[in-house]
Amino acid sequence: CLETSAWKCLVYLDENKLITISKDTFQGVRSLQELHLGKNKMNFLPEGVFQYLPLKTVVLSDNQFVSFAEGVFAERLFSPEAT
Repeated sequence: CLETSAWKCLVYLDENKLITISKDTFQGVRSLQELHLGKNKMNFLPEGVFQYLPLKTVVLSDNQFVSFAEGVFAERLFSPEAT
């Protein structure tokens, strides 16, 4: 996506029966702002899975999460680059 574009770079992966995503799933992706992973069967997110993404929105509703790896969201929530 172009930074001047009115459109967000987004990916919808809702309702795909995803069980897991690996730490490297989004490696090399630099412009993703909105990610929808709702209505899947995921129960865990690995540390660093969103590390380099400029995400503003992540939808994780209707999954089967038991836990998140420590720090999955920490760098995104408190990083100056995340604002």
